[in-house]
Amino acid sequence: MRNEMQLAEILARGARELSESAQRIAQLEAAIGDALAMSTGDGSVSLYDLQAIDTIRQSIEGLSLYFGELGHHVDEDWRVDVSTACSVVSLAALADRLAGRSECSVHGASDDSEIFFFESAEREAS
Repeated sequence: MRNEMQLAEILARGARELSESAQRIAQLEAAIGDALAMSTGDGSVSLYDLQAIDTIRQSIEGLSLYFGELGHHVDEDWRVDVSTACSVVSLAALADRLAGRSECSVHGASDDSEIFFFESAEREAS
């Protein structure tokens, strides 16, 4: 089944997903920093690792801005079938958002796989 979308919309959806991922990484970075500070006293032991997380976040933010800007400069008539591309995305909710079958997530929303991960981690900790 073909699912053709305007290229500008495809780029915009990808840019939104990247932006939300960057924001989630920023929240994770802060939480890891706080945990490291509590566990090591001064938090200086893993500053290199935090810098790596920050570089990943900045890269994702940069890609978001790049693809978002590209979307403003493509011909509105350019259409692409996203069916095959979305079929290789392992997170169903993400694939649905990229394919236009559902709206982009809001801050704090998560895919089901994240919920199961944290539920199993909580069970293991208790």
